[in-house]
Amino acid sequence: MVTHQLEDLADWDVIWVMQDGRIIEQGRYAELSVAGGPFATLLAHRQEEI
Repeated sequence: MVTHQLEDLADWDVIWVMQDGRIIEQGRYAELSVAGGPFATLLAHRQEEI
């Protein structure tokens, strides 16, 4: 499944973050949200929009 609704990913076992057709980050929501990588950056931007 592909989604841009990041909140929907909270219960997933594994999340793959892709850029230019390549997996650049993978893990669970809790791990990725604090790792400081691309996923955490997306979450931060999302929270700024709210």
